[in-house]
Amino acid sequence: MEETELFDRSLAVMLLIVLSPILLVRAALALLSRKLFISKPYRGKAGKEFNLLFFNNILFPGTRLAHLFNIVRGDLAFVGPSFRESQGLDEQLPETQRLLSVRPGIFSPADLRRKLAMDHEGRMAIELEWISNRSIRGNLTLLLRTLISRILYGDAKARAPDKISFFGIVIKNTSMDVAVADILEASKNHPCTVLQYVNPHCLNTAYKNEEYRQALLNADCILPDGSGINLGCRMKKIALKGNLNGTDLFPKLCEAAQESGQSLFLLGGEPGIAASTAENMQAQYPNLKISGTHHGFFDDEDEVIDLINGSGTDILLVAMGVPMQELWIENNRDKLEVGLAMGVGGLFDFYSGRISRAPIWLREIGFEWVWRILQEPGRMWRRYVIGNPLFMWRVWMEARNEPFDSSMLVKKKDGGYDLAVLPPSRTVTQRNLLLKNLRIRANNMRRARWRMRILFHAVFKRLMDISAAFLLILLLTPVFALVAMIIKLESPGPVFFSQKRVGRGAITFDFYKFRSMYTDAEERKKELMEQNEMQGGVIFKMKDDPRVTRVGKFIRKYSIDELPQLYNVLRGDMSLVGPRPPVPSEVEEYTVSDRRRLDSIPGITGLWQVSGRSEIPFDQQVEMDVQYIYSATLWENIKLLFKTIPAVLAGKGAY
Repeated sequence: MEETELFDRSLAVMLLIVLSPILLVRAALALLSRKLFISKPYRGKAGKEFNLLFFNNILFPGTRLAHLFNIVRGDLAFVGPSFRESQGLDEQLPETQRLLSVRPGIFSPADLRRKLAMDHEGRMAIELEWISNRSIRGNLTLLLRTLISRILYGDAKARAPDKISFFGIVIKNTSMDVAVADILEASKNHPCTVLQYVNPHCLNTAYKNEEYRQALLNADCILPDGSGINLGCRMKKIALKGNLNGTDLFPKLCEAAQESGQSLFLLGGEPGIAASTAENMQAQYPNLKISGTHHGFFDDEDEVIDLINGSGTDILLVAMGVPMQELWIENNRDKLEVGLAMGVGGLFDFYSGRISRAPIWLREIGFEWVWRILQEPGRMWRRYVIGNPLFMWRVWMEARNEPFDSSMLVKKKDGGYDLAVLPPSRTVTQRNLLLKNLRIRANNMRRARWRMRILFHAVFKRLMDISAAFLLILLLTPVFALVAMIIKLESPGPVFFSQKRVGRGAITFDFYKFRSMYTDAEERKKELMEQNEMQGGVIFKMKDDPRVTRVGKFIRKYSIDELPQLYNVLRGDMSLVGPRPPVPSEVEEYTVSDRRRLDSIPGITGLWQVSGRSEIPFDQQVEMDVQYIYSATLWENIKLLFKTIPAVLAGKGAY
C-alpha cells in the first residue's frame, strides 16, 4: 500500500469516528427515503470500476459524507484527479493511462484552479502536473487551499452569462483560448480595435473618473482581470468563465502569434523594461515577431506613433498604468495604424524580471494582491487595502439596489453590446425595462421563499410525525392489546378494519382502524343511505348507526378506533395533522373545489376535527381543510394536536 493511500485511509477512519454523531443523523435522514445510499459508477485506479456512494435524500446537506467509506475501501483519495465516468474513456491514450494510475480524489487540483477561473491549461494538464509532483505534504496544502477557496468563493454552481457588468461597464465573459483567438482575429482588421482589461482598481477609478469611464465604454471589448472580479461575480451569483489577466494571457498570446506570424509592439514601462521583456519572450518563442519597443516616458507623442505605424505591427501592447494607458489609446485611436491596441498595466515589469510574480499556491486562493503589497507597499497598499473592500461594498450595493444581468444587454448595430439601462440617463423604455426586470426578480424571490417554507415545513413535519407516532405506539401498546381483546370478545370478525382511502394527489392507500362495526356494515350501508344525517350528502354519518357495536360506540366517541392509523403515519401514508382521508366513493362526488382537500397528506386530526367533528357540514369541512393546507405552520400543527385532547375527551360530534 502506498504511503499516500495509507494516509488517506487513516484520515478517513479518524474522520468517521469524529463525525459519527453527524453521520448517524445523516443516515437516519437518508432512511426517510427508505434507502441509505445511492451510487454512481466511476473508473478508479487501473481502470477498475467502483460505485461512488452518496447518502440518499438530497433535500438535506451532507450527501457526500458517504465518500469517506469509498476512501476507507481504497476507491478514492482525498486529493486526486477528478472522477472519470465509467463510459467513454479512451484507455489507449498515454494521458488517460497516467490519470488512471492513481486513485481519483474528492478534491482535485483542477477544481481548485477552476474556482478562481485559472484553469487555462486545461483540466488534464493540471492533473498530470499534480501526479508528477504529488506527496502527502502537497495533498495537505491543497486541502487547506481548497478550504480557503470555498470559504471565500463558495461551492455552489452558478450560471455563466456571456456578458457581465459592474457599474454599467460591460465585460466579456469568455475563456482564455477563445480570448486569444479573438485578439488575433481582431488584429487582422482595420481601423484599430481597442481591447481593455478591468480589475477592481480599474472599476473603482471608473466609478469616479468620467473620462476614464468613457474610454472604457468606447472600447470594443473589455476582459476581466484578477480574483477580485471573480469574487464580485460570486456576489452577483454568476460565474466567471476565465480570469483573463494579462499576465497569464501574454505568453499564450505570444505562442499563438508565433504560429500565426502576427507581430507585437511593446510600449510602456521604464526605459529598458519593454526591451528586456521582448528579449525574454523571443528567447522563449524564437519565431515570435516583435516589431519594436519603446518606454513610456516620452515627450513627442507623434514621433512614437510614427514609430509604431512604421513598424507595421499587428498588435500594440500599452503598459502605462491605469488610467493613463486607456486614455492614451482613446485619444490616439484614429492615428494608430495597427490592428488591435490593448492596455496591459504592469505586465512588462513581470516579464522583464524586475518584479517577481506570486507563487501559484498564493494565486490559487486569490491572494496575489498580498504578494504585490509586500513587493511595492508604498504604491499598492491603498489600491488593495482600501480599494478591494470599497469595490466589494459597491458591488453589494449594485446587486442589492439595481441588479444588472445579461438579460438587460442589448446588441448594438456594430455587433457590440450595451446595457439596456445605463445610469444616470434613462429613456422611458429603458426605465420600464428595468422596472420589469426588478418585478420579475422580486416575484422569483417570493416564489423561492415560498418553496423553502414549504420544504422546511414538510421536512420537519415528517420528522415530528415519525418520532411522535413511534413513541405513541410504544406507550399505547397495553391499550392496543386491551381494545383488541374486547373487540374480539363482543363480536366475531377481525380486530382491525382495513379500507381503501384516498390520500395526497388522489393516490389510494390501505387505511387502518380498530373495527367498531359489525362485519356486514358495508352491505347494510346501502339500506341506510336515505337516513344520512351529514349535510352535503358526500359523507355518510348517523348518530345512532345500527351497524356500530357497543364497544364500537365507545371507542369511536373517544377516537380510540383511530389509534392504528399511527402505523399509517409511520409508513408515510398519513400525517398526525391534516385533512381526513376520504373513501374513493366520496371522491367521485367531489366538485373541483372539493378536490383541493387532496393537495395535502391526510391526517389523523385536523382543524375541523377539533371544531365540532361530524357536526361540521361538509362544505365547511372543505374550507377548513383548505385553510389549513395553505396556512399551516409547525406551531399550528402543535396547537391542533393539543386541541385534539379536549375534543376527544368531550366526544362532541363523534359518532
